[in-house]
Amino acid sequence: MLTVKPRFETFEEYLNYDDNSEKLYELFNGELIEMPPESGLNFEIANFLLRNTILLSISPPLLVIEVVSPGEIQRDRDYIAKRIQYQDCRIPEYWIVDPQTQKILVLELTGDSYTEVGSFSNEDLIPSPGFKELKLKVSQVFARD
Repeated sequence: MLTVKPRFETFEEYLNYDDNSEKLYELFNGELIEMPPESGLNFEIANFLLRNTILLSISPPLLVIEVVSPGEIQRDRDYIAKRIQYQDCRIPEYWIVDPQTQKILVLELTGDSYTEVGSFSNEDLIPSPGFKELKLKVSQVFARD
């Protein structure tokens, strides 16, 4: 069953929202709507449509950054399912930012598959194959000022 959450007046309110659950939500007209876990069939349909429609008219982004949500389902989605999806979309660079491990995994598309540039933590600089001028430390990403 889908549940409607409080309406957000500003984008900042949305960014600050945390209900301390592992539920997935979709933002629609300023309201959070709880979404059920994706089924295998939904994922297959979305991938089919993505490959056969959107890819015909839209250039992929140069970089996608996913922040891993708590929970095993979300973790698997970001580390496995989305990795495959972004690889199939030919996105040149994919970062997986993991607040639980305080690490950032950087992947680069080489041919038809991602290769790991590396896993970075603490004071490591995050090397970006596509944005060489970027000078960002992992510690800056996880800092809470």
